[in-house]
Amino acid sequence: MSAAAFTWPACVLAWAGFLGLALAMDRHHDQVLGGRPSVLRRRIATLAGWGLLGLATAASIAGWGWSIGLAALWGVLGLSGGGLVLGLSYAPRRLPALTAVLALTMWLPAVLV
Repeated sequence: MSAAAFTWPACVLAWAGFLGLALAMDRHHDQVLGGRPSVLRRRIATLAGWGLLGLATAASIAGWGWSIGLAALWGVLGLSGGGLVLGLSYAPRRLPALTAVLALTMWLPAVLV
C-alpha cells in the first residue's frame, strides 16, 4: 500500500481527535451538542480525543516512516485542526454528521489503491 493511502485516514483520525478534545470544553460542547458536558462525558471525550490523535500519529508513521511521517503529521494536524476551527465557527451543529461522513470515507484510499 502506498504512503499516500495512510494520509487521508490520518487526517480523519486527527479531525475526530480534535473534535473530541473540543467537545470536552464547555463552550464547544454547547455549540455542537447543546448544554454542558457531564464530568464523565468530558473525561471520555478527552481520552477519545487523545487516543484518536495517537492513532493519527501511528497512521502517519506507518505510511511514511519515522522521518517523513512525523513531518507529514504536522501537515495533517494543521489541515484537520484548521478545518475543524472553520467548522466550529460557521456550522457547529453539522460537525457530528460531517464527522460521520468523514469516518465512512476513511477507508476509501485502502480500497481504491
